[in-house]
Amino acid sequence: MSERDHQGSGGGTGEGLPPEVAELLFSRLCHDLVSPVGAVNNGMELLRGENPGAENEIMDMIANSGHEAAARLKFFRAAYGRGGEIDGLSHMSPVHEIAAGLFTGTRVRLVWPESGQELPRPLSKQATKLLLNLILLAAAVLPLGGDIVVRLEMVGDSFKAEVSAVGERAALNDVMKSTISGTGDVKDLEPTTVQAYFTAYLSRIGGGKIAVSESAGEGSGCATIHFSVTLD
Repeated sequence: MSERDHQGSGGGTGEGLPPEVAELLFSRLCHDLVSPVGAVNNGMELLRGENPGAENEIMDMIANSGHEAAARLKFFRAAYGRGGEIDGLSHMSPVHEIAAGLFTGTRVRLVWPESGQELPRPLSKQATKLLLNLILLAAAVLPLGGDIVVRLEMVGDSFKAEVSAVGERAALNDVMKSTISGTGDVKDLEPTTVQAYFTAYLSRIGGGKIAVSESAGEGSGCATIHFSVTLD
């Protein structure tokens, strides 16, 4: 099997990130930034126009959109980049703050009651990046919003991360399922499903594998998608 075929199948810990995946991640990132950045631009255009008495409202819109864009950039820098602020943390409060900022003003609520507790040992940057990407993956399966519940516990000498997406019509599509299991193909990915590939990729290069379970609520249309993985 060639290196290219190996990458397309999604298996192995020695693989590199395929160029197509990097392109899709970039498209996804730009999509998530277009709205707040565009709102800032629209607000500036309105200020240049004739809008007597609307200055305060417009400035509030610009400020809120600027805060939203900054929060998203901070999250993406930590989840995708090489920022050092998430390396060797003794508790998860900084990560909680970064993640909560991403969902401010959205239909997604982050539930992480134990984020301020002292960890038995520091968590590496790579492990923290995987946790952030699990949170982003959980958000991707909540089309109508809902709760993302995070739990971190020690199992032996390793951390076990559990992230649950709970909401109406919460679901993993077939591409996400095959991608997480390592049987999917890069050519089937889209910006809406590429997060599943990247999260599974981070897990694999760390020597782990994401376990997934699904359960349906009783008559309310609410469902739960549960992800768990061991963090070194």
